[in-house]
Amino acid sequence: MSQVNSPTFTEKFVASVYLVMFIVGFTANMLVILVLLLTHGSLKAPAGLYVLHLAVADSLLLISLPFAADNRLRGTWIFGRIACKLMESMKLLNFFSSIFLLTLMAVDRYLSVCRRVSYKWRQSVTNSICAGVWLVSILTVAPLVMYSDIAYRDPEDNQNYMCIITAVGFVIPLAIVTFCYANIISIMAASQKKLNKSDAKTKDVAGILKQMRKDEHRKQKVSKLKGMPPRRKVTVLVANLVISFVCCWLPFHFWHIVRLSGLDLSEHHFCAKIRDLTFCLAYSNSVLNPLLYSFLGYGFRNKLIAALTRIKLCFRSRSPYRLSQQGNERRSQNMLEYL
Repeated sequence: MSQVNSPTFTEKFVASVYLVMFIVGFTANMLVILVLLLTHGSLKAPAGLYVLHLAVADSLLLISLPFAADNRLRGTWIFGRIACKLMESMKLLNFFSSIFLLTLMAVDRYLSVCRRVSYKWRQSVTNSICAGVWLVSILTVAPLVMYSDIAYRDPEDNQNYMCIITAVGFVIPLAIVTFCYANIISIMAASQKKLNKSDAKTKDVAGILKQMRKDEHRKQKVSKLKGMPPRRKVTVLVANLVISFVCCWLPFHFWHIVRLSGLDLSEHHFCAKIRDLTFCLAYSNSVLNPLLYSFLGYGFRNKLIAALTRIKLCFRSRSPYRLSQQGNERRSQNMLEYL
């Protein structure tokens, strides 16, 4: 058995960051899942379902961080071959499911804003699409489960597989998201320009009188304006989630592309720190997602309060004192009826 060296300051620091990210991120994702499951109507919207599955995917990655922290401190993996495969699979499963879900959220926004696809149709297919995302992600990760091992292997041995991962899991989805949001921004800019022109016209008294005569047109315009804030908030939320994913995972992919090109970076101490930074950035995306949803999500804080109140009432109704009090009230009522 090889002698385990004492961890360096860098290894202790990275392990501490992993543990902090696990505590903060896992708690935040559990709160998001709790809110979505317990508040009425949250899962009826396609965006709510996508966020729920995204929180589940992020939780899978965060569960692996305590094991990764232990591995950094000990310098060796002590949990066995099956656990090694499981942890690595959970990391890649999170990566693929997250980028696929974010891509679908961008496509959903594109269909809603640019193509005016009906809300009911998008709502009806969301569950099937999410199930398909998990299936595709599992099939993509399956080769790693079958062929990976505890022993370290040079990335060049898996060059084709790593290229496929980078293309399918980052480049192609990023191209789709860019296309969707380029069109969304174009449509929103055009609608804003029309709205500004309309506001300029209403400054004229004659223009106001003409608009008041067109009741149907006015009603449609008012209904559109009322519907804009929630739609815009969801669009901004998805955009921020995508930007966060790209910023967190781009350095990670760039690092692996450099390694696959054949450059030997193992002997450089500075490069090792850069590698640690790319991994920390990639994992931090699972912490940022629930925080972004909390601050940008439509009515999230009110939903959180409602969910916690519901849990509190549930525990209060099941407490022994409450049950005995309810029993005494029933007995008293029966006695009164008997008398």
